[in-house]
Amino acid sequence: MYRCPYFYGYYRWNDDYRDDFYPNIQPMDPMTDFELINEEEDYYDEMMRQPQEINEIMNRINTRLGYLFTELARYRMNRNTARYLFRVIASYVINNASRFTGTLEQRTGAMLADFRRRYPWVFFIMRSFGIPARRVEEIVRTVIAFVLSVLGAIPAPPEDIEQRADRIVNLIRSQTDVFRDLRRFDIPENRIVALVRRVVVFTLRNSNINQPPVNIQDRADELLRQFERTNADIINDMKRFGIPDQQIRAILRTIILFTLRNIYMREEE
Repeated sequence: MYRCPYFYGYYRWNDDYRDDFYPNIQPMDPMTDFELINEEEDYYDEMMRQPQEINEIMNRINTRLGYLFTELARYRMNRNTARYLFRVIASYVINNASRFTGTLEQRTGAMLADFRRRYPWVFFIMRSFGIPARRVEEIVRTVIAFVLSVLGAIPAPPEDIEQRADRIVNLIRSQTDVFRDLRRFDIPENRIVALVRRVVVFTLRNSNINQPPVNIQDRADELLRQFERTNADIINDMKRFGIPDQQIRAILRTIILFTLRNIYMREEE
């Protein structure tokens, strides 16, 4: 029997998390019973042991995994709820990473199974928003692996250019106005993604991680001019949708500058 610290209710959970399993909710008094019942540990202790470290990791999650917040918002989960759940996961990893050995994949899998057993209410909350069970598992796995990498327990595997481009596109979608600005011109979403991704890939392929620019703003201007010379088809497509020339340049420069900052700030961290 567990008591969820987020929802006011008891629920039962079996160890084998199934897509068709739903807990039995029993009302509780939020004024007197706001307490987690867990046979192994109090998650509040974990949340408070290393506040500085958890805050730093949460800042990185906000930056690097911003696309997850965007995805969860589509299921009507607000950002505060998502941050709360990710904080629980991150705190668990911080306090339990030393218990698990092996490769990053092995440790992530073992910690996922352990976390599911010890914190089933996290999975229940996410499922209650209509998120498919398999996707819930993938999201929790992603956060666990990310935190392990940040902790330096195991170096994160290097991203290839395609993976990095996908990640940066998701960050641009969630952290800038680029997608919103392009939607105003009735550009289909798949065309927007393709356009932004092409600019990101161009920037990645024309950047040297080992030689950061002296002035990142000047480098963004240089790459913008180079992109305009070599990608006339993209410029013409944007014009056909009625985007003014000045705004085209502003949008392209925003994408390029965001990508450059992601490249070099990531390496500095």
